[in-house]
Amino acid sequence: MSFITRALHFSLLLVIFCLVSMGCVHREAYPIKPQCSPVPAELTTPIPSPLKGIAICEVSLKGIRIPFHLAVLLKQPASMRIEMLPLIGPPDLILAVKDEEEQLYLPLKGVFYVSKGTIVSRLIGFPISKDELVAYLTGRVPGYLSSYCVKEEISDEGILYDVLTERDDLHFSFWRDKKSKFLTGLVRYDGEKRPLYVVTFSDFRSLGSYVIPFTVSVSDRRGRLFKLSYEELEWVHNDVDDAFIMKIPSGVNPIEVEDGNLPIPTDFGELMHLE
Repeated sequence: MSFITRALHFSLLLVIFCLVSMGCVHREAYPIKPQCSPVPAELTTPIPSPLKGIAICEVSLKGIRIPFHLAVLLKQPASMRIEMLPLIGPPDLILAVKDEEEQLYLPLKGVFYVSKGTIVSRLIGFPISKDELVAYLTGRVPGYLSSYCVKEEISDEGILYDVLTERDDLHFSFWRDKKSKFLTGLVRYDGEKRPLYVVTFSDFRSLGSYVIPFTVSVSDRRGRLFKLSYEELEWVHNDVDDAFIMKIPSGVNPIEVEDGNLPIPTDFGELMHLE
């Protein structure tokens, strides 16, 4: 190739480069993603052992407030047993959850419900899955958020994290105390970026090498409140998996719960679903 030919080729490439740079030639546009970092591992790592305790629970709506005692057994990622304790006698309500199986037993009424994923959210009155609830009650964010990254913003009030995701139904923000780094709050939004519910964490206490919030509150824009405060809490070091599955009592026919259809004949359920 002669010098003149090489010069013409070079000049042509230069012209094309200039046209592209000036926007005269169409280029594929790629979105510029904001800088992000992983969700802090200590907020999504499961607790090392199950937790059991006694708690005071308060539910309220439209000025009506009902407190009661609960016995609680939790194991991440998605196992729990919760019993509503009366002053005397057997529990008024027993909720047992293990993986996809959910059971609700009302001993005094002889009613036994089973479900694959409806009971928990219907019972507490918030769109919260079983793994989310267990995470919140142990002072953590849902474990599946470890698959996403967060945009971090530091202010005088604390450290704010916005979870970056392209899913319309998965928008979270959470914040930590600037000094202690404890998780102090979380907001989940709906597809229109309106808050679905707000979770607050307080009264932090040490359990061995872990710090657990002894008070967890969930509220929404309609004024619903679910507040749980542990009176006692301790680690369980033996196998408790059998506690998360109840045997159906003799003579009781289980009722299969379909999505959105859970007629809970208790004050707790009736209160949380008042409109």
